[in-house]
Amino acid sequence: MLKENEALITSMMQVQISQATAYASLKTNLGLSNGQLLTYIKTKVIKNYQGKDLALSLESPEAGYGQTN
Repeated sequence: MLKENEALITSMMQVQISQATAYASLKTNLGLSNGQLLTYIKTKVIKNYQGKDLALSLESPEAGYGQTN
């Protein structure tokens, strides 16, 4: 059981590292800011949602991005 758990953890870590590397490359190649990248990721997650119903309440740190007072 311990070996199975270690294998699962290793696999999950490899997926996270691959995703982080891909997002870093995307951010660099497209010249995105952190806020723009976060917006892209959130949009992608919502778009790919397979469930029947979806309700969201998000407080985004980038909500004020680009706004001037």
